[in-house]
Amino acid sequence: MKITLVHNPKAGHEKWSGEKLTSLIRAENHSVTYRSSKGDDWQDALDLPVDLVLVAGGDGTIAEVAKRLLGRKIPIAILPVGTANNILRALDLGEAPIEDLIAGLSSAKRKQFDLGIATGPWGSRPFLESVGTGLFASTMSKLDSRDNLHIVHLEDSKEQLQAVVKLLIERLDEGFTRPLELTVDGKDQSGDFILVEAMNIGHIGPNLNLAPDSKVDDGKLDVVLVEKREEKQLRRYLSDLSNGIFREPEFEVRRTRVVELKWEGFDIHIDDDTWPQPGSGFDLEPSQITVKVEGHGLEFLVPK
Repeated sequence: MKITLVHNPKAGHEKWSGEKLTSLIRAENHSVTYRSSKGDDWQDALDLPVDLVLVAGGDGTIAEVAKRLLGRKIPIAILPVGTANNILRALDLGEAPIEDLIAGLSSAKRKQFDLGIATGPWGSRPFLESVGTGLFASTMSKLDSRDNLHIVHLEDSKEQLQAVVKLLIERLDEGFTRPLELTVDGKDQSGDFILVEAMNIGHIGPNLNLAPDSKVDDGKLDVVLVEKREEKQLRRYLSDLSNGIFREPEFEVRRTRVVELKWEGFDIHIDDDTWPQPGSGFDLEPSQITVKVEGHGLEFLVPK
């Protein structure tokens, strides 16, 4: 196969070099063109005639590459060198060794992957993971405004994830809640919420498994609405997660196609990006946000 490898050399604390990855790929009799996602020319490399684009990076790098391949009908494969690896988990490859994934590319199966679309004051933007507001979006915005100083000094991925979970707990301790006007498939679901997430995959952020039965190819979103009255359940779930205890949460998941939300100036996250950006000076005039899903917008190769 002809492969373009887009590699984030900073992901995973630089444990996997571009040289090592290209060597493993060539050992499987593939030709490979290497590009660093930190360089200026990786986007141009996506225009090359190849059989596969292979991404070695975290969820942010994967999403950025995938969005630039929309409509190209070029499959994507992933190597898990990021911190959370939520998209990889959605493809049931969360624990697979990199060597095995590369060795299995030739016999990999194609997997359709839905694409989410978020429309609001920013225009229309695609997403792979989720769109949400509330506790998680607010914490992300706080991290962004401080250049991730809470976690960048930590060398271990698990420590970084646990540090973010602890920040979520601290924010919850401040009594975080927000009144929201929203509809799910046209039905009014307005209320006082701690967290609202329209999810395209099961995990978000620091491996928050909010929609454990989510499917990447069912043409629907999994909507999680955590109300003020469910604060104890959320606190228990986050506390267990911060201590390395992984279990399914107790929140209702609504499988739907469209979520509409009245925006009045609060933080929103679209995948790994927060909006509005700190200091952007965006006009806070109320407006409508619509989140929906487009079936089978992407195609991934999934090795056994």
